Amino acid sequence: MFIELIRKNDDSSEGEPKEEGITTTEGVGAEYFDIFLTRSELTYHKYLMCSLIPLIFLRNPIITEGCPSNLKIPCNIGHVHVEKAYIDPNSPLNIMTRMMYNWILRRKLNPRENSNRGVSNFTGRIKGMHVFLGNFTYIIDFMIVEDISSIIDPKLSQVVLGKPFVEISNMTHKPPEAIIRFTNRTSEVAYKMPHMIK
Repeated sequence: MFIELIRKNDDSSEGEPKEEGITTTEGVGAEYFDIFLTRSELTYHKYLMCSLIPLIFLRNPIITEGCPSNLKIPCNIGHVHVEKAYIDPNSPLNIMTRMMYNWILRRKLNPRENSNRGVSNFTGRIKGMHVFLGNFTYIIDFMIVEDISSIIDPKLSQVVLGKPFVEISNMTHKPPEAIIRFTNRTSEVAYKMPHMIK
């Protein structure tokens, strides 16, 4: 799968902070764009627009290792198999690291500098990424970040699927049964979650 990113230089929107550049891809339909987070997204993910957070000041991540309520599934994003993509049904964003994005696509994203000439955590957004789950294919958008440690322990995963994925996949979760189901009109894919027995 080859996706070519072409950066569009348009000086007419120079004064608008919402959009700095658009990059489209041919064939698959993925599109890179630089739209910053909305207020509702920032309310849930308050550290995404900050500079990189040193490990000693690591905020308590939303998803931690060993929590029995963690939802994780195997899937493919593009041509790359992701053994554990965690699901945060309350997150307004699907998030992946720049490292994972660069692994999936041949056209690489560079770190983004903030106004202090440091590296910004926000790298950009990508539209139209293909996520393959069982027999289903979903086309979703991702927020690309440099450091995902405010959301999830980076040792667990580089991908967190949020509410947009939950809605488009018709995901249902029944905690007593520890089963996650994804349905369309005629088919269903189910995953049994491992849980701790006390």
